[in-house]
Amino acid sequence: MPKPKRSAARAPKSRPVPAAGIFAIASDMEEPLNEALAFTRGLALMGYGLESIASDHGGAVLASAESIARELGRAKKIWRQIMAVSGRAKSHKKPRK
Repeated sequence: MPKPKRSAARAPKSRPVPAAGIFAIASDMEEPLNEALAFTRGLALMGYGLESIASDHGGAVLASAESIARELGRAKKIWRQIMAVSGRAKSHKKPRK
Protein backbone atom coordinates (compact mmCIF):
# COMPACT_ATOMS: atom_id res chain seq x y z
CA MET A 1 0.00 0.00 0.00
CA PRO A 2 1.54 3.35 -1.02
CA LYS A 3 2.20 6.03 1.59
CA PRO A 4 -0.01 9.11 1.48
CA LYS A 5 1.69 12.13 -0.06
CA ARG A 6 2.80 14.84 2.32
CA SER A 7 1.98 18.41 1.51
CA ALA A 8 4.86 20.75 0.86
CA ALA A 9 6.22 22.54 3.89
CA ARG A 10 4.75 26.01 4.23
CA ALA A 11 6.50 29.06 5.49
CA PRO A 12 5.02 30.35 8.74
CA LYS A 13 2.57 33.16 8.20
CA SER A 14 3.59 36.49 9.62
CA ARG A 15 1.12 38.32 11.77
CA PRO A 16 0.00 41.71 10.58
CA VAL A 17 1.32 44.59 12.67
CA PRO A 18 -1.46 46.79 14.02
CA ALA A 19 -1.57 50.34 12.65
CA ALA A 20 -0.63 51.73 16.06
CA GLY A 21 2.49 49.55 16.04
CA ILE A 22 3.51 50.80 12.61
CA PHE A 23 2.99 54.39 13.74
CA ALA A 24 5.17 53.82 16.81
CA ILE A 25 7.94 52.25 14.74
CA ALA A 26 7.77 55.01 12.13
CA SER A 27 7.85 57.75 14.75
CA ASP A 28 10.94 56.12 16.31
CA MET A 29 12.65 56.38 12.90
CA GLU A 30 12.42 60.17 12.70
CA GLU A 31 15.37 61.10 14.90
CA PRO A 32 17.91 58.62 13.44
CA LEU A 33 16.83 59.53 9.92
CA ASN A 34 17.31 63.25 10.57
CA GLU A 35 20.69 62.58 12.19
CA ALA A 36 21.83 60.52 9.21
CA LEU A 37 20.82 63.36 6.88
CA ALA A 38 22.77 65.84 9.03
CA PHE A 39 25.87 63.62 8.99
CA THR A 40 25.58 63.36 5.22
CA ARG A 41 25.50 67.16 4.92
CA GLY A 42 28.67 67.28 7.04
CA LEU A 43 30.31 64.71 4.78
CA ALA A 44 29.38 66.80 1.74
CA LEU A 45 30.97 69.86 3.36
CA MET A 46 34.14 67.85 3.92
CA GLY A 47 34.09 66.88 0.24
CA TYR A 48 33.72 70.51 -0.82
CA GLY A 49 36.59 71.46 1.48
CA LEU A 50 38.84 68.77 0.09
CA GLU A 51 37.99 69.81 -3.46
CA SER A 52 38.78 73.44 -2.66
CA ILE A 53 42.34 72.52 -1.66
CA ALA A 54 42.77 70.47 -4.85
CA SER A 55 42.66 67.10 -3.12
CA ASP A 56 42.09 64.06 -5.30
CA HIS A 57 39.78 62.57 -2.67
CA GLY A 58 37.35 65.48 -2.46
CA GLY A 59 35.35 64.37 -5.48
CA ALA A 60 34.96 60.84 -4.15
CA VAL A 61 33.84 62.06 -0.72
CA LEU A 62 31.39 64.49 -2.32
CA ALA A 63 30.00 61.87 -4.71
CA SER A 64 29.50 59.45 -1.83
CA ALA A 65 27.76 62.10 0.26
CA GLU A 66 25.45 63.05 -2.62
CA SER A 67 24.54 59.40 -3.25
CA ILE A 68 23.85 58.77 0.43
CA ALA A 69 21.80 61.96 0.68
CA ARG A 70 19.71 60.93 -2.33
CA GLU A 71 18.92 57.52 -0.81
CA LEU A 72 18.18 59.02 2.61
CA GLY A 73 15.89 61.52 0.89
CA ARG A 74 13.96 58.62 -0.63
CA ALA A 75 13.74 56.97 2.80
CA LYS A 76 12.49 60.23 4.33
CA LYS A 77 9.82 60.52 1.60
CA ILE A 78 8.60 56.99 2.38
CA TRP A 79 8.68 57.82 6.10
CA ARG A 80 6.47 60.88 5.48
CA GLN A 81 4.02 58.72 3.51
CA ILE A 82 3.84 56.22 6.38
CA MET A 83 3.21 59.03 8.85
CA ALA A 84 0.51 60.53 6.62
CA VAL A 85 -1.26 57.18 6.20
CA SER A 86 -1.07 56.38 9.91
CA GLY A 87 -2.42 59.85 10.71
CA ARG A 88 -5.35 59.28 8.38
CA ALA A 89 -5.95 55.86 9.88
CA LYS A 90 -6.18 57.40 13.34
CA SER A 91 -8.64 60.09 12.19
CA HIS A 92 -11.07 57.51 10.75
CA LYS A 93 -11.56 55.68 14.03
CA LYS A 94 -14.99 55.87 15.57
CA PRO A 95 -15.16 57.77 18.84
CA ARG A 96 -15.62 55.67 21.96
CA LYS A 97 -18.86 55.94 23.89
